[in-house]
Amino acid sequence: MPFSPLQRFSFFVLLWLLPIFALWWTLVTPVLLPGFALPVGFAISQWFERERVEIKPTPEGKWNIHTKILLKKQPENAKHPFVLSMQLKPLTIFTIGLPLLWTLLLAVPETWRQKIWNLLIGSLLLLPTIALSLWLEVFRHLAQLMAGDDVGEILVTEGLYQVVYPYSAEIISIVTMLVRLSVYTNFVIIPLFIVYILHQKFIRIIFFANVIKNSQSNHPPD
Repeated sequence: MPFSPLQRFSFFVLLWLLPIFALWWTLVTPVLLPGFALPVGFAISQWFERERVEIKPTPEGKWNIHTKILLKKQPENAKHPFVLSMQLKPLTIFTIGLPLLWTLLLAVPETWRQKIWNLLIGSLLLLPTIALSLWLEVFRHLAQLMAGDDVGEILVTEGLYQVVYPYSAEIISIVTMLVRLSVYTNFVIIPLFIVYILHQKFIRIIFFANVIKNSQSNHPPD
């Protein structure tokens, strides 16, 4: 009995799944997250220009966020103002849509030249949405930091300070919701949409072949 297009596609998805996720896990901490830190760090530093935000990735997949925001209560023995820094948790979850996208694209039956081309195009389409999600995550933490009771002023230059203008609780709630939504969309919705855009004909073949097969099985000939 010959396999249907859907069965062949599912077989190659399972075949590629573990190797691709292993490749992603190998690359995410030393390559992907430091690579995202550059554009996200530049964009966030432009938004928080007064606070002079810097992002420095760690070998563990975390991001250290350095700012020129000062605490209200400075350490008594501090020779210089104590500038706030914080560490974001591992951000690998924001990039988990990449291995899913790569797996689905490799499972589509086509030449290797076309596979590589679609992998490149698909990744270029997904990377900006991941960068936006990471930007929102950094923004959320900075907004929560500036809304805290421990924050005092912003150190502009030595001896020059400015008042911190905190973001409202409503803005922080909206950004938090957008961050959570972006994690799911980047993991499932956007990769599936990219695969459909790049392989509309193949997806229609799979869908209609499966519908016809189910229709024939439910209505056997007289």
